[in-house]
Amino acid sequence: MPISGPAIRTKEFLENLIDAVREPLVVLDQDLRVLSVSRAFYEVFQVKPRETIGHLIYDLGNRQWDIPKLRELLETILPQHTSFKDYEVVHNFSGIGLRVMLLNARQIKRALGKKQIILLAIEDITDRQALAVLKIAEDDAREFAQSIIDTIREPLIVLDHDLRIVAASRAFYEVFHVKPEETIGQLIFDLGNGQWNIPKLRELLDILLLQATTFNDYEVVHDFSNIGRRTMLLNARQVKRRQGKERMILLAIEDVTDRKRMEAELLKNQRVESLGVLAGGIAHDFNNLMAGLMTNTELARLHLQSGRLEGALERLDKTPPIFFQGRELTRRLLTFSKGGVPVRSPIALGPFFEGVVGFCLDWLRPHLAA
Repeated sequence: MPISGPAIRTKEFLENLIDAVREPLVVLDQDLRVLSVSRAFYEVFQVKPRETIGHLIYDLGNRQWDIPKLRELLETILPQHTSFKDYEVVHNFSGIGLRVMLLNARQIKRALGKKQIILLAIEDITDRQALAVLKIAEDDAREFAQSIIDTIREPLIVLDHDLRIVAASRAFYEVFHVKPEETIGQLIFDLGNGQWNIPKLRELLDILLLQATTFNDYEVVHDFSNIGRRTMLLNARQVKRRQGKERMILLAIEDVTDRKRMEAELLKNQRVESLGVLAGGIAHDFNNLMAGLMTNTELARLHLQSGRLEGALERLDKTPPIFFQGRELTRRLLTFSKGGVPVRSPIALGPFFEGVVGFCLDWLRPHLAA
């Protein structure tokens, strides 16, 4: 019997409908021979109509569909349940390699006297599963990274390329008295009522983004709203990620306020100790100067008593250099008291010993003469 016009139009409509489906679709008769397939089926599995239509599904494409799991579904499960959904099949197809497919099938009852047909829809979820695995791996990596961040004692934050906070360590929340909900996703300069809006930090981070460099141990002294005036050492590094991923910045913050205070106290103690040593040395030097003055004055008096005016004048001429030495000693003491550094320089010992010997001889001669 020739096919009527309405039947032809219905068949064409169904074929167009099948071709419009994005996923591969196969229409089977009750003997599991292929009646029709969608254009997507030909494209995905790289087969042609003449080697597909009328063939058993298991014989298609060098029997690449002869899959034990598919046989069980079509021959055992489908007759009992009329349909199955989202059956996952992992198979190495000859034309496209190892793929993960989701199979959905349904028996379609037809008019009395006509054989049943089976619609088999095939969805390739290989890429989706790979993305899911990748996401799980990324989630695991992110959780692992967060655990490392939380383990670090110093405050640490992770910034995206817009300088918004992606992650922060537990120490950051504890030190700066902020909460995760008011931190994550915020611009670093907006944190804590703008307490991180530090001009020098802006400059450093801008340079870091432009030049893909690092900065280490940059000291910032700032009044933070919750913890007061603190001295912080900043260390930052730009993290390169795989192609297509946005850059990130790791910013580590070390509070060195207490250390700086201890260093200042230690320096103060050292200065006090140095002052004590210096005072002892100066006292010794002043004693020597006073002894020189007294000796020259005494010798001048003895010369005068003995009528030797020339000798007395010679003794008195030796006193001005002693005053000059005292003035220089006073100047050095004032310099040190104002924060200056003592100047150490070598001296010639010959003239020093000559002066000492001459001084002793001058003092001994009158006594020996007496």
